[in-house]
Amino acid sequence: MPPLMRKSWESDFIGKVKGISRGFIIREESRRLRLEYRSSDGKRSSKSLGYEWAALEDTATRAAVEKEIALIYEYIKQNDSFQQAVHKASNRLQTNASVNDWNKALERFKDFKLNFENTIDERTTWEAGYVPVLTTAVKILSSDEPPSETHDLFEASLRRWKPGSRSRQSASQRLAQYLRFCVERMNFPISWTPPKDLSQFIGVVNRNKADAPPSIKGCPIEDEEILRIIDAIENKAINAINSRDRDSAAKWNNAFKLMILYGLRPIELLHLRVAKDEISGEPTLWCDYEKRGGAGKTKPRRLLQLPLCRDGEQVRWNVFDLLRAGLLELPPLTAKDGPSGAARKYLRKNSTWLSLEAELAARKENLVVYTFRHSYSLRGHKLGIDGGSMALAMGHSYRTHCDEYPWASQSNMVAAFDSALKRAYETGVAT
Repeated sequence: MPPLMRKSWESDFIGKVKGISRGFIIREESRRLRLEYRSSDGKRSSKSLGYEWAALEDTATRAAVEKEIALIYEYIKQNDSFQQAVHKASNRLQTNASVNDWNKALERFKDFKLNFENTIDERTTWEAGYVPVLTTAVKILSSDEPPSETHDLFEASLRRWKPGSRSRQSASQRLAQYLRFCVERMNFPISWTPPKDLSQFIGVVNRNKADAPPSIKGCPIEDEEILRIIDAIENKAINAINSRDRDSAAKWNNAFKLMILYGLRPIELLHLRVAKDEISGEPTLWCDYEKRGGAGKTKPRRLLQLPLCRDGEQVRWNVFDLLRAGLLELPPLTAKDGPSGAARKYLRKNSTWLSLEAELAARKENLVVYTFRHSYSLRGHKLGIDGGSMALAMGHSYRTHCDEYPWASQSNMVAAFDSALKRAYETGVAT
């Protein structure tokens, strides 16, 4: 465009761009703005910035373009190529311009998860499962140097969880859900669609590392060890000086006895009911908690006791009778970190628990809240209960049961061999 035909805003605009760098040249091409850059070695590169030339008559639009070109030059000075600098600047401006949108989308996504689709519990699932990874992601997206693509976002957001861990797998799936919601429901650019294959971000456990997590989270313990913990809590329920401590100990004593007797997850304490058995007519305990997993949701299940033994005698606890009568008091299980967190917090204040934890650590074993549930599984298999029945009683699939508890498949194998050998010798086949 000859200089004499330029409008006043065009001359001013060209002068400002030259002020950013003498290497920049702007021109109109097919009614759009094209930016060209000549590097110090004389190499030329150019790219359309996507703006209509006529739109530049607007002062605010020109200011936005000048800001983008200045940002491009900042990246060039950091040794990025012209094309890389244009891409990074465009993405950064687009991301920063939608900081409020990311937060708004997070609020909308929360409402969707809590009130629509397969609704989730706000305290135990949203706060404990979704919030950690999504707040991290939004913070990264709102930073001065936001990621340029979804791969970078996943890698930056998931570093706090160990590679190959179930927690990292869950976090990556929840981040993917959020991004899909942003694209499909909030009209975010399609470039934010999460990759279909998340395994690249989950990674695998390096078994050569000394700190690699064990195959199961925590370990089972013997009846005697469980009773040491219960005895200590019962002692506090009777002898604590502070009435508040006595009351808390009594309620946690009830909670832990239920978890021990029935192999419960801590969250399942919130989903118990007593119902009449259809066959015997006797009152039975049921759990209505529905756990979502790769195989779908677990169904409500009847709970069956596996009592402990002390000195060869079965230990009898009356927690079911008290629950049936509506007299069993449980501790508050609605803390921010959920029932598992509340149970863990209480046990970490118990000297007997801490002592046993140290003993197990010396054996390279982990004492965790789920230890009561793991121990229920092992008790059942020691009694000869098959893996399928134990899986049903514990509210998960047979495959999950065998994956989580190695003794499940081992006990079934041993039982199968014993049964086969017994039949063989009885019929004379093995002689």
